[in-house]
Amino acid sequence: MHPALFEEIEREYEKARKIDASLFVVEMPLLFEVGEECRYDYTAAVLCTEKECIKRFCLTGYTESEYYKRMKRQLDPQAKAKRADFIIENNGTVADLTKRVKEIFYSIQTKREKS
Repeated sequence: MHPALFEEIEREYEKARKIDASLFVVEMPLLFEVGEECRYDYTAAVLCTEKECIKRFCLTGYTESEYYKRMKRQLDPQAKAKRADFIIENNGTVADLTKRVKEIFYSIQTKREKS
């Protein structure tokens, strides 16, 4: 990951701190690959079936072969899941996804209140 990316994340984090945001989320697909998960209090891995991943990837204009080429450069999703604090299964509806994200949010809030 380029150092400028981490600098931008830090700038945005400082803005969030100034407004006393209750949560700051960073979306970083290659977080585990670059070994920077220690920068964050919690991590989440978003998983879905390979069939669904390919379908969604191709809907964005890419080919199935491009999908496999890209995935060769990434950790296996199950390996990411083992390293993550939370797992988000994303095979269902947007409502299902929203529900899971809210569960994680409330779990983090509860942990913070206890500490």
